[in-house]
Amino acid sequence: YYLGQYYEQKNEFDDALKAYRDLISHFRLGDSQWVDDVQNRVKDITSPQLNVSTGYTFLPDSDIQFSLNWRNIGSAQAALYRIDLTKELQFNQFKSETDSNRGINSYSELIKGIVDSKRYLSYQAAKTWQITLKDDEDYQWHDASKGLAEWQKKDDKEEVDPQKGKLEAGAYLLLISSKGVQAYELILVTDMGLVTKTAGQTALFFSFDSKTGAPRPKVNVKYHYQYYTYQGNLIWDEGQGVTLVGIKGEGSEF
Repeated sequence: YYLGQYYEQKNEFDDALKAYRDLISHFRLGDSQWVDDVQNRVKDITSPQLNVSTGYTFLPDSDIQFSLNWRNIGSAQAALYRIDLTKELQFNQFKSETDSNRGINSYSELIKGIVDSKRYLSYQAAKTWQITLKDDEDYQWHDASKGLAEWQKKDDKEEVDPQKGKLEAGAYLLLISSKGVQAYELILVTDMGLVTKTAGQTALFFSFDSKTGAPRPKVNVKYHYQYYTYQGNLIWDEGQGVTLVGIKGEGSEF
């Protein structure tokens, strides 16, 4: 086992697999404390793995950027779905109002729910394309960070078309799929900012132009929050459509 770990640290995965498989060939489950760990390492090294990330909110007419990190994958299918975040922010109706998993606590939790439930299929894809990825079949990890336009190139000889890297204002689910694995991320394209402030039983939502700071009127706002009842129970509630609202209970959390 330690020999395999040594080879992994040196990124010599063929040798690591040979060491791990040699151990498995000599010991059955229960004969060695390392059999479980070795089997997990073999699975991790040989399985297709895929991650996607972006660290930005993008202004309209800007080049969308994202990074991919992959292993044991030579090509992947990419799709961008324009989604309605206010529509997607909804309670889990199978959970009680006091269940911590009834509401949405983060955008990553929201996006995970859209993907796991396949609700994204109810939206029309804004873009779909095939990505060719480097894979020398040596179990190495690879990563790349490019603009959306460059990710859509069919080969290295094709010139980048900057217009392919731009999206209209909105929220998009970026979904990358290959060999039964999926990676996803939220792409936000907007020139609007939103600030929230809570005090006592009041919540203030201020929407503004991110370039000038000027207030942005008629913005559809939807939110989840939790509050404590007099009995000490933490309850989920929601609101939508107004920027200055009253909320229930003391010590509310958004």
